[in-house]
Amino acid sequence: MNSNPGVPPSRRAQITEIAARIFADRGYYGARLEDVAKQLDVTRASLYYHVKNKEAILKEICDTVLETALEDSRKIEKSDLSPLEKLRLYIRGKVVSTAEHRELCVVLFEQ
Repeated sequence: MNSNPGVPPSRRAQITEIAARIFADRGYYGARLEDVAKQLDVTRASLYYHVKNKEAILKEICDTVLETALEDSRKIEKSDLSPLEKLRLYIRGKVVSTAEHRELCVVLFEQ
């Protein structure tokens, strides 16, 4: 998403979080970068300093969800738990993660 490598990760996360909320509420095609900029209290032109376009934000949202899921899965896989316990932990983790990051998951699954 970051068209400027000097942009701090916290700003990227803030943009992703706000965009995910807007995309989840209005749908990807119904959302505009102006909506994201307004929530960030910046101009649309200023937002382009941080992001290339709306598609890049969508990719960042999807990458965030998938990378987190993969990271969590690898930790469980490497544990010394029984296969049944690993499965339980994996399912519980997915349920909790989906509940905690509803907007990100809505965007991933619906868009």
